[in-house]
Amino acid sequence: MHLENQHALSLVSAGKIGQVNFTRLTLATQCKTISDKEAIMKEVLDFIRAIHRDRIDTLYATCHKSAAVYLISLQFFNHSLANILLDFSYQDSDNYLKNFEIAGTRGIYQYDSQQKHSFSSNFLNQGSYQAQTEFSPVDNIWLNELLREIELSIRNNQLIQ
Repeated sequence: MHLENQHALSLVSAGKIGQVNFTRLTLATQCKTISDKEAIMKEVLDFIRAIHRDRIDTLYATCHKSAAVYLISLQFFNHSLANILLDFSYQDSDNYLKNFEIAGTRGIYQYDSQQKHSFSSNFLNQGSYQAQTEFSPVDNIWLNELLREIELSIRNNQLIQ
């Protein structure tokens, strides 16, 4: 798992942000294969689920016709929300852009890979963003099903519950 994700999860686990109400995550990276895209999507979805500490109630997803830019909106059973923007068409192969905000009852945590003062692990990962999470077989089944539901939402332009 990326260091910035680990740090954010440690703050959530320690209660420093309070009850999480909203998360927004944007990731722009060059992605050449479908398997790399799926790995990144799984990592992001697992990270968001861990932040919200609940099951997903509803999801709605849209995708650019090139299948390179995704917007995914999630609502959890605890009524918290998450918006995810994944841009796999990013042209800079030497770097990636990643930012997220976690809003809770005790404050907001922000991460931006472009800010020099940001808690960042870019120095460890030059080039395109690479997923760094391995999943248990059960989590992998859940994430594969979630990817299928995202594609279903996109294809049918519908909210999935």
